[in-house]
Formats: sequence, C-alpha cells, structure tokens
Amino acid sequence: MASVAVGKVGDLKLILGNVIPVGFLSLGEGTLLNRTEYAALWTWAQANARVISESAWQSELTANGSCGAFSTGNGSTTFRLPKIQTLMKAAAKSAASTFNKAVYNNKHYHGMGPMWDNNGKWGRLAYSTSSYPSGATGYYWNGRGGHSTYDTPPNDGSIITSLNMGDSNTAVPVPASVNMVLCIRYTEEYQETAVAVSTAAAYAAVSNMTDVLNEAQASYLTASNLSNTGWQLYESGELEQWGTTEPGVSKGSIVFPIAFNEAPYTVNLTVVDPLNASKNIQARITNITDTMAEYVIEGELASDAYLMWYCHGKN
Repeated sequence: MASVAVGKVGDLKLILGNVIPVGFLSLGEGTLLNRTEYAALWTWAQANARVISESAWQSELTANGSCGAFSTGNGSTTFRLPKIQTLMKAAAKSAASTFNKAVYNNKHYHGMGPMWDNNGKWGRLAYSTSSYPSGATGYYWNGRGGHSTYDTPPNDGSIITSLNMGDSNTAVPVPASVNMVLCIRYTEEYQETAVAVSTAAAYAAVSNMTDVLNEAQASYLTASNLSNTGWQLYESGELEQWGTTEPGVSKGSIVFPIAFNEAPYTVNLTVVDPLNASKNIQARITNITDTMAEYVIEGELASDAYLMWYCHGKN
C-alpha cells in the first residue's frame, strides 16, 4: 500500500542548528551535485526553478554575494545549488530567485550644531574640540529644501554634518540578524513523523504486525454464502451453517448446505413464534449425521411458528 508523502521535493526548511535534516541539503554553500545521485531534485529544479549557466551563476555570486538560481554545472553530469546567505524578501513569481540590492532614495545630510529655522541660517558657535566624520563638512547644510548656510562658520567645528545617507559609495547598512541555514528537500524518502523511531523498533513493529495478520488470516473467512440458509468457511477449517424449518411443521429433517468432514458437530435450535400462539412446545434433535439432522417439536406448534437452527463443526 502506497504511503502519503508528507514532504515534497523542493520544500524549504529554516534551521538554527548546523545539522542538516535527513532528506534535505543546505543552500548556504552553493554545492555542486551529481545529476544522477540527486535526480529528483534536478528534475524539480528544471521544472520549477530558475536554472542558469555555471558562468552566469558565478558572475551573479561575485556581484551580489548570493545567487538564488540553480546552475547547469558542467552541462552534463552535475548541477549547482543556489547559494543564499542574505536576507530574503517576498517577490512576484516572475522575480523569484533574483537578487535585489538595498536602495536608499532619500539622500541627504544631517547636521549638529546651533542653528535656527532648520534649513535656514546657522548660528555661530565654535566647538574647538569637535571632529568631523569622514565625508562630512562643517560649512554646508543641504536639507530637503536645498538650502545652504548664509554665512560660513568662523571656526572649524562650528557645524558638523552626518555621513551621506544612501550614497552609492557608502557601504549598505546591515541590520542585526541571527544566522539560520536554509535547506531544500531533495527526496521524498526520510519523511518526518510525529514520533521518531529507530530502525530496530520499526522492524520489530512490522514483524509483530505480520504475525498478527498471519494469525488472523489462519482463522479468517475464506468463503461464504450469506443467504437465509447459508454458511461460512474459515481457513482454520471451522464451518458455520444456519437455516430455518418450514412454518407449522413439527417433525422433519435439516439438510446442511455443506457436509461436515470431522466430528463433533453440534446443532442449536431456537423457536420463532411471531404471534406467540404455540403452546407447551419443545424442540429437540433426534438424529444427526455429517449431512443432515432430524428434529421433532413437541406440543402445539402454531401455523406461523418455525425453528431457526445453527450448526458448528469442522469441514
């Protein structure tokens, strides 16, 4: 019986540890893989992911530090995983696996020092012990309005401005983060379960189940006829048969659908009296063989009353 796969090839998982789950591969190294050994993942990548040449993959990695695409490897026997070591963001389907550098469009300077009217005239007060950050100037204020100081401060240090924000020549700020490893499933084997079990425990459980099934099969029904006069035959040789007598008949024979091959076998009788019109009746077997049984009903049997019989033995 086929089992339902919980995880599919191509599924992603983020982990904090450095032990990659069984069935997964790390996407932090851009590993080169054999197409035959990882055939399922290579098939998935071709059908679902962006696959580029090895040279294009290396160029993208050099430019961005990460590459979200698979590469064709050597073009015949290998392929390369993506190398993802940067922040991820949601994107349109058409832009999947492409890298986006940080962009700051609000390029401006911040100033420190006595001033009034914000982007207007700066006050003059010397800070003789002040120093200027690299790339800053103490003589010019360029805010959103494009205003500059009316006068040049008399002393170095009177006005201090910040570094340029969003300048393409300035290193992109890196937010605080915790490193996690992104993994991709390469096979539908090694499915996760609610409770992990060892190989030995799994083997023992399967063996026990096999024994139970074999035992059940030995005594389970193999053939039957479930009509009003019917029978059930089990692989163990047990045979059950049943039926009814003619209404109002006080004496007669019960013929078994299947002959018994092995004694002993027993017949049980039950009187069915729909209108409860019979009086002082008693039913008994007078003779029994492997093919039939004779019965007699003593007392006053109503015309609608009859016997239900059940016989059990070995076939």
